[in-house]
Amino acid sequence: LERLKKANLKIKPQKCVFTKKELKFLGYVVSAQSVSMDPDKVQVVQNFPTPRNLRQLRGFLGLNVAYRWTVKQQEAFDKLKKKLMVAPVLAYPDFTKPFILFTDTSDLALGAILSQLDSNHKEQVVAYASRSLTPAEKNYAVTEKECLAVVWAIS
Repeated sequence: LERLKKANLKIKPQKCVFTKKELKFLGYVVSAQSVSMDPDKVQVVQNFPTPRNLRQLRGFLGLNVAYRWTVKQQEAFDKLKKKLMVAPVLAYPDFTKPFILFTDTSDLALGAILSQLDSNHKEQVVAYASRSLTPAEKNYAVTEKECLAVVWAIS
């Protein structure tokens, strides 16, 4: 509440929930230990039917692609569904430990992953981030795009 006061922000008490062990927020489940995917969102992916036509595939992928559905595509689709049902858990940052930053770029977008090593020296993701490139940025050379991703990620 002190931080809200310092930021000159006001809240409506009837819209607030206090002393909850975990809560759903913007598609995630937030607890004192972690931030993970909302199981309801995982359920939607799990229950999504196998696409039988292009329109249904677009509904799942959000892409406009021509395809032929074979056993290979079915296996890939099932694998994708399985991966999407595993709720990624984001670790809280520990500002006493070093961070690890991974960046990548393509012709259309750039992305970053921020992580840290836990006490067992296992890498834990703290945050994912991505954005589309502007029309001007799409004209950059590959090395310039890679540098842009690093600069954007640390900004």
